[in-house]
Amino acid sequence: MSVEIDGNFVKVDGKVVGELINNRKTYLTPRNSTKHFYRKAQGYPISVNVLELLKIHGVKDIVVLETRKDGTRKKYRVFVSDYNNVEIFKEPDYDFQKCIPLRRMETIA
Repeated sequence: MSVEIDGNFVKVDGKVVGELINNRKTYLTPRNSTKHFYRKAQGYPISVNVLELLKIHGVKDIVVLETRKDGTRKKYRVFVSDYNNVEIFKEPDYDFQKCIPLRRMETIA
């Protein structure tokens, strides 16, 4: 699996998974609640490799832009450093990931 920053875009295996905004201090990642929500942890997982790349590049926070089934949107914010104390897990067909429950994230919109 390859993880890279191309301009302001974060890519995993060539696919854009998010964008760096706010002078590259914030990682904005869009998520569809019906496709990406991880029920076991009640949140949206992020690849450990992506988290490491964000740390290397000095990204401070992550904003998850959630699109719900009814088309409404909500934004959640968390610090990259908050993932330091979160356990790594692996599901079949996915990379190693970490997940913070939405209830532990700040709702910003």
